[in-house]
Amino acid sequence: MALSNAAAMAAQHAAIKRQDSRAPLLINIDDARLMPNVPRILENPKYRVYHGDPKADHAARMAYLKSGGQGPARAVVADDIAPFDVNKASKDELVAFAANEYGVALDAASDIRTLRKKVADLADAAGALA
Repeated sequence: MALSNAAAMAAQHAAIKRQDSRAPLLINIDDARLMPNVPRILENPKYRVYHGDPKADHAARMAYLKSGGQGPARAVVADDIAPFDVNKASKDELVAFAANEYGVALDAASDIRTLRKKVADLADAAGALA
């Protein structure tokens, strides 16, 4: 029993010291110091998650704080989303996809092969084909 308790305590201690890999740094809102993003420091209200350049100088980090801490936009890639398959999509899905992705209104009354061709041409023109 003591061994499992010790193992549980060790796991809990490791979790407390584990740095967040998605956002590894925290920034101090007063002086722009960077610290590792671990739970104990994150609890402190003087620190917030930092998404800027870790090698930025002090002036750039202060500008990051003055901008509201948003920093430059970063692309987010979701690995679990499957790419849109034109060959398996229905007419409605093709029309909605063209409207959402390319801002083009396709005629839903068209033949499905014509819609697939138009969506493929739009993707090719946008450079989205792999």
